[in-house]
Amino acid sequence: MPIAAYRLRGARVVFTGLMAIPRKDLIAMSEAAGVTVQKSVTLITDYLVLKDGVDPRGPISSSKHRKARQYGVTIITENDFMEKVS
Repeated sequence: MPIAAYRLRGARVVFTGLMAIPRKDLIAMSEAAGVTVQKSVTLITDYLVLKDGVDPRGPISSSKHRKARQYGVTIITENDFMEKVS
């Protein structure tokens, strides 16, 4: 496992939007890095991963995005996520 992936080990993530990488591949990479993939944002979610091109601090792009802001979840892009797991 790449050293960068250890930063996410034990984290809980939710993906939202149409990603550049197929969702099943993102889930497989996540699980291989010790990351738990959730279907919805909860109070225990660590990261919401948005498709690239959506500004995490910009206008809300989905109900998951809205909930993540409400709960104080860290919001990152798909590219940011890939840098952390690879």
